Amino acid sequence: MKSLFQILVRSFIFISSFAFAGTRSEKLNELFSEFNKRFVAGKYVSNSGQITQFNILQDSAAQQFKKDLALVPLLLITNDFDKSLSVQLYLLIDENNSLVGFFYEKSNYYDEEERSYLRFKLMPEIEKGLGFVSVNGIHALQVKGFYFKPETGGTLQFGYLTDLKAKSVSAVNLFIMKKNNAWGAYNELDQQIHQAEVKTWSSFFPPNGGVNQILLK
Repeated sequence: MKSLFQILVRSFIFISSFAFAGTRSEKLNELFSEFNKRFVAGKYVSNSGQITQFNILQDSAAQQFKKDLALVPLLLITNDFDKSLSVQLYLLIDENNSLVGFFYEKSNYYDEEERSYLRFKLMPEIEKGLGFVSVNGIHALQVKGFYFKPETGGTLQFGYLTDLKAKSVSAVNLFIMKKNNAWGAYNELDQQIHQAEVKTWSSFFPPNGGVNQILLK
């Protein structure tokens, strides 16, 4: 078990080298390499020292990317079920202002281990889908990308569980586009969107619930 001092020293060395690393892709690869060290024989191993260390590294990397304007705030996701919980979604862009992937931050996390999940997501992962708010093993909200091109963007679909018992789902689309060299999210009326508010419903008898709609603002 590494001491806290060892963790801080190693984190400081990484942060210092990260700030002066080469391209943004190289910086990301360095971060991904650190994350992969948490797996043994392809299986994730929960280690408190590695969790603490990676939280320091990932938070510092995010701050550096914000400073370098590599992270562009895209959308704030809120909900009426737990108003203390929100998710800020960012676009991750390269030096040519082309889309590389996404990054997200939550207003609060279940624990430090959840915060230590890799929150930088490249486009192949977005196209597979990211799940949020797990209910009985089913994600109440899933974000998935379609038809993305680095230079022009693509479609970001928000799939949501409308009825837990029936396992019925619906979806709403946002279009990620670059206009006047600035990235943004737009609805079908070509209006720029800054917030997605998840409206929920629930019943005690019989016990059930789901998402009524997602309001785009």
